[in-house]
Amino acid sequence: MTETQGLKFVVHRHERPGDLHWDLMLERPANLALPAIRRPGRESGLPEQALLTWRIDTAPERLCGGAVAATRLFDHSPRFLTYEGPVNQGAAAVRIVDSGRYELIAGSCSRLEVFLHGATLTGLFTLSQVEGESWRLQTTAR
Repeated sequence: MTETQGLKFVVHRHERPGDLHWDLMLERPANLALPAIRRPGRESGLPEQALLTWRIDTAPERLCGGAVAATRLFDHSPRFLTYEGPVNQGAAAVRIVDSGRYELIAGSCSRLEVFLHGATLTGLFTLSQVEGESWRLQTTAR
């Protein structure tokens, strides 16, 4: 299995009072030119294997064709591939709702095309930058 076929992904249900969303996190491919986004207020960087992260407001099981808005968030630590529990000093909680492997089909600094192999998300997904941190997640899943 090549590196682009053996990368991991996870989707967290992220819940806090007044806000429910999902975070899609992808292991960073070694050859991807997409710049890292550091958490505000943190001078030190994450390891190179930090997770590329997008916020989506649509539940994974509802992503079956079409496009939804996605917001690029700061890169997360690889520990989030398996972490469930409190975040943001206990103000919110995350729970894994899907995980698996993915294949990087194509990638640039403004577009990623991936094939996800998860329990819920399976199929071809394209993340395209619209402007700044605004992206669009297009799927032909299932």
